[in-house]
Amino acid sequence: MNDLLKDGDMLPVATIAEHVTGQRPSRPTIWRWTHKGVSGGVTLDAVPIYGQWQTTKAAFHDFLRRRSDSVLRSRQTVSLAADADPPADGLL
Repeated sequence: MNDLLKDGDMLPVATIAEHVTGQRPSRPTIWRWTHKGVSGGVTLDAVPIYGQWQTTKAAFHDFLRRRSDSVLRSRQTVSLAADADPPADGLL
């Protein structure tokens, strides 16, 4: 188990997300965050408790930070690729 889940109160992911972002995520969104990940595979550390995915505020904030870092890295990569010289044969 992630250290961020060991310390702090376990609360439903939807409750924490709504408190932090002002929007309550749907069940499919929570499943995607915890299983598939977002922004290049960044997943939310959470555990199922009585049929509901739960996490801590610290783990949720860590998820948002890692997601933002991933988005910024991908934008830098796209920016660097856009700045590169076009191929010699003129094809993009």
